[in-house]
Amino acid sequence: MNIRQDVAELLNKTKSIVVLLTGIVLLITLLFLGIRIFPIDEYWLNIFTEFLSIVATIGVLNEIAKYRETRQRHTQTIENVSSPVQAIAVTAASSLLRNGYLQGKKSELRDKDLSHADLRRVRLPNSNLDGTIMRKVKLDECYLREASLQGVDLSVASVTHADLSGAEMHYSTLVGANLTQTDLTYVKFVDAMLLNAILVNCNLSHANLEGANLKNTNLKGANMDEVKCNHRTILPDDQFWHEGVDWRAYTT
Repeated sequence: MNIRQDVAELLNKTKSIVVLLTGIVLLITLLFLGIRIFPIDEYWLNIFTEFLSIVATIGVLNEIAKYRETRQRHTQTIENVSSPVQAIAVTAASSLLRNGYLQGKKSELRDKDLSHADLRRVRLPNSNLDGTIMRKVKLDECYLREASLQGVDLSVASVTHADLSGAEMHYSTLVGANLTQTDLTYVKFVDAMLLNAILVNCNLSHANLEGANLKNTNLKGANMDEVKCNHRTILPDDQFWHEGVDWRAYTT
């Protein structure tokens, strides 16, 4: 990326704008003083203004260098989230959350590929991970309460003993995923694909399963109290849901 683009991005940062404006005001003040000091001697006035020009250039280049270094560290942090080494992946994800990079539509992990990452025990409540690809990821004992996971791909992922309560999981794919003993209360699985998923001993009370595909899903021991379904919900035996369905046929 060239200097012009770096300057443009730099100016988008509030702190950088303050620094640059302060520098400009200081330079103008010094230039004014220089004119007052050297009103007659044009030679020395030129020397003084040249000196100020050099100082200004060095200041701007220094800000650009610091911005580039910060940006590179940030990019590396995002890449580290997909690490198969738990300590690296969890530390990176936690850093992004702590610094406010996982909220809203500008979340840095939206639509990223984190396949095979080891994120066991990571704590990312209320984070936005929409569209994230997490095939075969390890999320055991994670804390993703009320996270936005719409359109995520968790195929063959391991998400056991975790807390996903209240998560938004519309259009998510969990084919073959293992969610044994995970808290899925109030999760919105609208139009989600749970084909061959393992939901043994899960708490699905008040979950929204409208349009979800539960074909061959293992619900043994699962709590299905007050789950919400509609005529498009496909049950583990490949039948459509209907009024009066006895979930005990699938949970015992």
